[in-house]
Amino acid sequence: MAFFIRTTAPVKVGPSSFDQELYQADSSGAPVYGSIVFTRDMPDHTLHKTNLLTVTFNARVGGLRGVGRSQTASLTADNRTEDSAGIPDHIRFSSDFLIFPEGSAENLALSFTSANPCFAIRQITGSGPAGCTASGQTLSFLHDFTAAGTGSFASEPTPVSVFAPDPETATLLVSGMGLCFLGRFRQARRSEHA
Repeated sequence: MAFFIRTTAPVKVGPSSFDQELYQADSSGAPVYGSIVFTRDMPDHTLHKTNLLTVTFNARVGGLRGVGRSQTASLTADNRTEDSAGIPDHIRFSSDFLIFPEGSAENLALSFTSANPCFAIRQITGSGPAGCTASGQTLSFLHDFTAAGTGSFASEPTPVSVFAPDPETATLLVSGMGLCFLGRFRQARRSEHA
């Protein structure tokens, strides 16, 4: 699994929480999408392909949310949800083994635990069993972290298998795959000294 997304939106901080939009635009204003890619180590014997699932996304409505100085957070994106300007999150699935119909309702929900050091908007100066120690310096983005994660991905209508195009078989295939992960996440953030 590989995960990459970049944002230029500063984190919004509440009394005890944070909300990080995961969205970036290029110099012409066109969106730059992040990705989550699940690949096989070796190509399968029939198609000789490796792309189990590729997710391209950005999250203006969803995003990374959690409690400041904690070790847990969630990330969501849903292409049927719009912000106040009527702009939806972007999420699109592709695969060598599944066919996702154009215009599908697609979404993802990931949860992160064991953040190290912790989710914080201030510079971290230390961490321990009681939590993180942060300096008075406020950052524009969340402090770098690693975390364990699990997640799920959904599409409506159900994708069709390239091996067995009938809907019942495709449903069983998707259910069997589970498309969950346990991995490590490292936030990519723009340099604050640009």
